[in-house]
Amino acid sequence: MDKARILVVEDESLLAEDIQERLKSLGYEACAVAHTGEEALAGAALAQPDLVLMDIRLKGEMDGIETARVLRERFNLPVIYLTGEADDATLDRAKPTEPLGYLLKPIEEKRLYSTIEIALYKHKMERRLRRIERWFATTIRSIGDAVMVTDTQGRITLMNPMAEKLTGWKSADAVGKPLTEVYQAVSAETRERIESLMAEALREGVVVGLTNRAVLISRTGAETPIDDSAAPIRDIAGNITGVVLTFRDVSERQRAQQALQESEERFRLLVEGVQDYAIFMLDPAGHVTSWNAGAERLLGYRPDEILGAHLARFFTPPDVRRGKPDQNLELARLQGRAEDEGWRVRKDGSRFQANVIITALRDDQGSLLGFAQVTRDITGLKQSEKQLRDSREQLRAL
Repeated sequence: MDKARILVVEDESLLAEDIQERLKSLGYEACAVAHTGEEALAGAALAQPDLVLMDIRLKGEMDGIETARVLRERFNLPVIYLTGEADDATLDRAKPTEPLGYLLKPIEEKRLYSTIEIALYKHKMERRLRRIERWFATTIRSIGDAVMVTDTQGRITLMNPMAEKLTGWKSADAVGKPLTEVYQAVSAETRERIESLMAEALREGVVVGLTNRAVLISRTGAETPIDDSAAPIRDIAGNITGVVLTFRDVSERQRAQQALQESEERFRLLVEGVQDYAIFMLDPAGHVTSWNAGAERLLGYRPDEILGAHLARFFTPPDVRRGKPDQNLELARLQGRAEDEGWRVRKDGSRFQANVIITALRDDQGSLLGFAQVTRDITGLKQSEKQLRDSREQLRAL
């Protein structure tokens, strides 16, 4: 393990040498010694120490407290103060520099060692905490969802740029205010004010989310449809210390859903209005799941009579025994489309010649959703073709 590098700032040379020797005997490296504040700043830049032992009362323009302040701002160095006296006025001046310890002169070796070790550990943990905080802050700023954090009293302690955009509040104005003042949501259906999820998350101690559609009313009066949820924040002991509220603009999703519904409705009306073709859907196993007016006219079944029945219902018994219904479905599944011509059977048992096209339907991941079948009665066409062939045969016989 590398030795901790310590900068000693002490204007009494003999005491500085004594501290150096003690540090060496304790296993540390006294990387530099400075007698003034200016020398300390130069030594810190050159030696890059891990910690500074700082005499509070230095000679020169900069005393130890001022020097420690600059060292912390420029190099983020932890400081332990050395002082021969610890009066209240001096301590009050030293506190803002956030020292990690005080050692009274004359310095006891055991106290020196324990203070240094504690200071090094605390500084290591502080640096780790700052890295986590920077990572957290960067993550919160960059994610697409809006995020707001409150304390247990429901007052805002943090909000990210997306939350600023959707609520119309700047973080600087919102922090410290009650969440209910900044975040105002109403029901999309009733326009009634929705109770804050924050209160429920605090009360129940679990993640909660809205089940009904909500609309966020911004500071400027702009309305945004949202999805939101709230989760309690707990400390290491499991105590709730606040709530994090996340919400997102679902305008685009709602527009896409509306467009899809309108498209599906147009398609449904189109299919139901077709009278000359039997158009119906099948599940992956070949059972009827939809039935249009053309199918009812051609095959004779009402929707309530045929939904759930297997495709084999429309085939002749010999074709069923040969497994033709399943063969057609398998061909459509493998090739995406299957076309067949042959005899089909109506509800009343009558037969007709049909042209059938089966198309496999798949989702974006390629999973089979089912099949679409279009059936056309070509009995008349086949009869016309036969009459034409018979006429040609008669002409050739003359």
